[in-house]
Amino acid sequence: MSRAVKPPGWLGAGAPAGAVDGASVEFEVTDHGARFVSDAAAARRLVKRLTPDGGTPLTLTGSLCPACHAAGDFDAMGLPMVVYELAGEIRCRKRCPDHGARTDVIWRDAALYHRARRWDERARHPAVPDRETGGPDGEGCCDTACCGSSVATGIGNITVTNRCDRSCHYCFFYAESGEPLHEPSKAEVRAMAETLAADGGIGAIQLTGGEPTVREDIVDLVAIASESADQVLLNSHGGRFAHEPDLAHRLSEAGARGLYTSFDGVDPETNYKSYWEFPHALSACRDAGMCAMLVPTVVGGWNDDQLGDVVRFGAANADTVCGVNFQPVSFVGRLSAEMRADQRVTISDVIDRVEAQTDGAVPREAWLPLPVYYTVSEFLRQWTGEGLYGVTSSYTSWMMTMVFRDGDDLVPVTDVVDVAGLLDAIRDTIDDYGWAPSGLDKVRAGKRLIGDLDGLLGPHAREHGLDVRRLVREAIDGEFAASVGDLYDDVLPLGVRHFQDPYNYDLARLADCDVHYAMPDGEVVPFSLYNVVPELYRDRVKRAHSITVEEWLERDYADLESAADERRTRRGDGVIDAAGEGEGVFGADLTYDRAVDAETRTTVDRAYAAAIEDLDPVWSVL
Repeated sequence: MSRAVKPPGWLGAGAPAGAVDGASVEFEVTDHGARFVSDAAAARRLVKRLTPDGGTPLTLTGSLCPACHAAGDFDAMGLPMVVYELAGEIRCRKRCPDHGARTDVIWRDAALYHRARRWDERARHPAVPDRETGGPDGEGCCDTACCGSSVATGIGNITVTNRCDRSCHYCFFYAESGEPLHEPSKAEVRAMAETLAADGGIGAIQLTGGEPTVREDIVDLVAIASESADQVLLNSHGGRFAHEPDLAHRLSEAGARGLYTSFDGVDPETNYKSYWEFPHALSACRDAGMCAMLVPTVVGGWNDDQLGDVVRFGAANADTVCGVNFQPVSFVGRLSAEMRADQRVTISDVIDRVEAQTDGAVPREAWLPLPVYYTVSEFLRQWTGEGLYGVTSSYTSWMMTMVFRDGDDLVPVTDVVDVAGLLDAIRDTIDDYGWAPSGLDKVRAGKRLIGDLDGLLGPHAREHGLDVRRLVREAIDGEFAASVGDLYDDVLPLGVRHFQDPYNYDLARLADCDVHYAMPDGEVVPFSLYNVVPELYRDRVKRAHSITVEEWLERDYADLESAADERRTRRGDGVIDAAGEGEGVFGADLTYDRAVDAETRTTVDRAYAAAIEDLDPVWSVL
C-alpha cells in the first residue's frame, strides 16, 4: 500500500529551478522563499523591505498570513518571510498586502541558535543515510508537493477517536457534546498503520485522540498497530490506569511500549488533567513494564516556572519515565501581539529556564540538536540494537540532552562524556569503515571506538571511575546499561520540540518534519500541517469520516452510559435523552467524577514532594 499524493494548491508549485544562486546573495533562500522572487536582485530587494533597520537577514523563506488563515482564505495565505537577527534574538517578519506586517520571535537567544546550527552541520556526515530517502535502501517517502515533507516517517500518529474525558484549553482535537464522532474502525486503523510502514518501515506509531483509552477496544488497536511498527505508544493522560491498573498489563502484552503523556506541571493547577491520577498511573506502567514520556506544554506566565521541578520528577522516576519532551505552546486562532509576547516560549527560553531552575545541573552547553544524537545512536545501533527509531529533525525545531541521576544529584551528559569528541570519533570511524561496517571491519570499528573513547570521559565520570572500555564493550554485546548502572542510578533524556503555528510558520521546515499523521483517506501529512491548517487536513477528514451515535453503537465495543451513575458527570446539558437521567456517550456527553478524598490528596502530594525534593520515586510513597 503506497501513500496518496494530493498536492495542496496553497503550498505552491515549488521553486523555479536555479532562480536564486545561493552564492549570489548574503542570506539563505529556501525553495519556498524562491517562489516569491525571480532572481538574486529581487531577493535582495524583498529581504531589504522585510528586514527592520539594524537587523541581519539570515533566511528568505515562505510562511502563512495568520489573518488569511483564520479567515479561511487559504489560496491567499502564502507569503514570503524573512528570518533575521536583531538585539540578540532570532526573529521573523512577513507582510500581507491585506493585513500588514507581523513580527514574532523564533529563538530568544541568537548565540544558542548559531551554536545549534554549527552542531547540526557537524553531525550531518555525508555517509549517514539520507532521511529524504527514508534510509540507506533508498525507499522514498513522498515529496514536498504531496504534503510538504520529504523525509520518511519517524513517528507516525493515528487518531483513533475525538472523544476525551478532559477539556484542555490548548487541545487541538476533542469532541464537543452533540458533535459527530470521529472514531476509525479497526480496519481503518490497520490500513493507516500499514500506510505509515509502507515506505521502508516505521519505528514508532502513536495512537492519539482525543483520549485513546476511552475506546474499550484500545487493546485490540495496540495489537493492530504493533504489527506495523517497532514501538507503539499511547498519547494518553493515563488516568484510566490509576483506576484499572490491569489495563496497563493488557496493553503491554498487546505491544504497547508506553505512554506519551501530557504533564504540564507539578501542582493541580497547572497539571489539572492528571495531577491526582498520574503517580498511580506511573506505578501501573512500572508494574506492567511500560514506560512514560512526560510532555509538558510550556506556556509563558503559566507553567514555565516549573520546568526544573518537572525534570527532577522525571529523574526521580527514570526507571519508568523514559524522557521529558518539552513543547512550547503552539498558538492557534486570532491572538493579539501582546498576548503572544506574554505567552510565547522559544526553545532557548526552555533551555535557560531548565538551567536556572535546576541550579545549573542541566546547563545550556549540554543541549544539542537532535541530528547529533541521531548520528551517534543510529551508528551505535549496529552494536547496541538501540536507537532513536529513525527520528531526526532540524536544529531549529528539536534540541536534546541527557541527565544522569547520582543519588540526590543530577549530572549533565557533558560531565559524563565529551560529546564533541564522541561525534568526531564516530565521524572518523565512518570515514575509515563506512556507515555500516560488517564482518571484520565491524570488529575493527568497534575496537577503534573503544580506544578512542578512553580519552572522552567527562569530569564526573573520571572522578568516579567509569570504565569506558567496559562500557563500550558491553554496549557492543548488547548490555549497554550494565556499566552505566554501576555508577549512575538512572539516565533521563530531555528534549525541547517546537511545533509551528501560523505566526512563526516556516514552510521550509516541513521538509525536515518526520512526525506525521496518517489519515483514513490514505494521505500522510506532517504534524504542523495536520494541526496548524486543520480545515484542509484534520477537520476535513473528521467531517468526511465521522459517524453518528447510532452508527457508533453498532460497533462491538460501543455502549451508552448512564448520566445518573455516581462515577459519571455530565459535560454540559447535551446528554442524549437529556430529559431525566438519560444516557450519553462517554468522552463526549459524559466524563467521570474526579473527586479525590483527603487521604488520597495527602498521599499524592507526598509522592510529588518526595520526587522533587529527594529524587525518590513515587512508588516509594504510594
